[in-house]
Amino acid sequence: MCDLYGVRHGWTGSVQTGNDGTMLSDNIALPADFHAQVIEWPTGSAHRVRMRRITPIIAAAVGALLFAGAAQAACRVEYKAKQDNPLTLYHDVTTVDAPCASAESALRARLAARGLTLLKVLSKRET
Repeated sequence: MCDLYGVRHGWTGSVQTGNDGTMLSDNIALPADFHAQVIEWPTGSAHRVRMRRITPIIAAAVGALLFAGAAQAACRVEYKAKQDNPLTLYHDVTTVDAPCASAESALRARLAARGLTLLKVLSKRET
C-alpha cells in the first residue's frame, strides 16, 4: 500500500542500517569451539634489549630528518631593485638560500655583487 507520495507503508523487507552499504555487524553467534587468539606483548629483559637496540636507530633517523630540513631552508623573495647609470628598475622573484628572517641581507649582498641596489622587499615565503 502506497500513500500520496509513493512511500510504502507496512514494508517488511530485510533490516538495514546506515547508508545503502552492508550492515556493520550481523550479530551472529560464534560456535562453542571458537577460541580467539590473544596477541601478547613481550615483557621482561628480552623486550628491554630490543628497545635498547632500536631507540638509537630511531633517534638517528629523526635527527637526520631534522638536520636535512634545516639545511634546505630557503626563502622565496619578491623584490624591487635599481641600477644607476643608466637608471634601470627591476621587479623580480628569486630564491635565497637562507631562512626568511635573514633573506633580505643575503639578497642585498647578492644584488650588490651584480651592481644593483635593493629598494624594497615585497614578500617573503619559505620554500
